[in-house]
Amino acid sequence: MNSSPNNKVPFVIWDVFHRMPNEPFWYRIRTGSPAIKYLVAPRPPSGLPDYQGRYLAFSTVPEGDWNTAHLEYNDDGTGQLRLGVLEKTQLKDAGPVWHAKQVDELDLEAPLGLDDNATPDMQCHDQFGARVFRGPPSITTAAEVVGVRDWHANFMHGIAQETLIYSLIHGQGIAPQFLGHIMEKGTRLIGFLVEHVAAREAAKEDLKACKEVLSRLHGLGIAYPTITRDSFLILDNGTALLQGFAGCFKTTDRAVFDRELNSVEDVLKDKPVPTSEDLAAKDELSRKMTEFQSQGHTHPFVHWQIFNLGHITITADEHRRMLRELERNDYRWTAEDEERAVDQMMRQPAE
Repeated sequence: MNSSPNNKVPFVIWDVFHRMPNEPFWYRIRTGSPAIKYLVAPRPPSGLPDYQGRYLAFSTVPEGDWNTAHLEYNDDGTGQLRLGVLEKTQLKDAGPVWHAKQVDELDLEAPLGLDDNATPDMQCHDQFGARVFRGPPSITTAAEVVGVRDWHANFMHGIAQETLIYSLIHGQGIAPQFLGHIMEKGTRLIGFLVEHVAAREAAKEDLKACKEVLSRLHGLGIAYPTITRDSFLILDNGTALLQGFAGCFKTTDRAVFDRELNSVEDVLKDKPVPTSEDLAAKDELSRKMTEFQSQGHTHPFVHWQIFNLGHITITADEHRRMLRELERNDYRWTAEDEERAVDQMMRQPAE
């Protein structure tokens, strides 16, 4: 590896990956080259994603063609991380490349933003990592495109499978047109671009169109086992397209195809009309989240309550106190802390 340890360059944290308490914690950084590199800690330093780099005991990294640096905790007990071994590794990608056009991730402009009250784009529903971008001139003349991407190895399988399915249905009019691959540093495939279409949500009146496009997918020997309403895009002319192929697979089993076709009618049944109580609960949840976020952070236990209870029992004053405790604990939130919080919540008298 060509590396000059005496030559250091500053960096910015572009993203972080933090999932389970005992799994490695990843920083994705960008240096001025520009180059994308990864810092890997042996375990998360806290219960909050470290987007600010408060646990990094350094602000520069060595130049060179390394792409992964392994971090180590300092011996002084401060929880700060120092650079360890630098290496150039073959990071897992979503290959193989099959389309002639490619765009480097660094050449994509920032995703087109939506305010908090806007409805997410139809092509981003239930699509992990999907965003609307301005169309890159090297790929298309369209004003907007949809990009689906992710950089972490844990999520490469879904993007790889979807990229493969797009190669099998390319030019068949089954899905939005595939425009090209998204690459990291020109060599690592991490996503793809498709055309941005004007579409609406599927309804029960679109049953024929939805079954027709699904039958065409089946005609190519491809099953779609995870059909939802968001799997379909209804165009202005009433025809349907499919999206979200991460769970699709090749098969010759006719029974599989029949089950999927028979399920479409149930998928498109009328949505239940939300009650006034449902709407009030949603408004209360949104109000509390806005109030908590105004305090600087949202405590991890808030997200636990939303995921497990569907609502928040913590008051604004309790949340402020919990944040102060979290700060005194150097923003560490462990599985044991969560268990204690759950136990305390269960002991509180019901309102």
